Amino acid sequence: MVPAVRRVVPSKEADAPLPACGAPLVVKGGHAGLGGRRLAYQVLVRIPVGTALVEEVTFRGVLLAAWRPWGLLVAVGVSSLAFGLWHIAPTIALVRANRPAAGGGTVVLVTLAAVVVTSSGGLGLAWLQLGTSGLAAPVALHASLNGLAVVAGLLAHRTAARPASTRR
Repeated sequence: MVPAVRRVVPSKEADAPLPACGAPLVVKGGHAGLGGRRLAYQVLVRIPVGTALVEEVTFRGVLLAAWRPWGLLVAVGVSSLAFGLWHIAPTIALVRANRPAAGGGTVVLVTLAAVVVTSSGGLGLAWLQLGTSGLAAPVALHASLNGLAVVAGLLAHRTAARPASTRR
């Protein structure tokens, strides 16, 4: 399941300087217009259930258990690497949305970095699952991180959409 990604550049400021990151803001699944109940639904229901729970059951539940006969290190390594590889398509979509003219080398490097980062995150979530003997803690951490990312992206988008003279 690859989330929809769209490029967001305020129409009146399309030629204005970009945010500090040096790229237009990318908002996954239309998060730019979220507020109130819709934001609460995304952060409190859709992300925890539709993303974190599904991915944790898949990677730290099923995959980790399926590979356990080959040893704990193999099981953790395979499930974590699979988690990292799962994020290839969304990463490519984000690079393309941020830098449509990016060359293949840039896409490959950013994607490899994302695989390393998300695989490392998978190691941490596997450690948490093994340490707590359940999925509740990894699901809660995963949902919290993804929810915070949505809120941070929304705040960054709203800040960038304001005229530069009103930003602090």
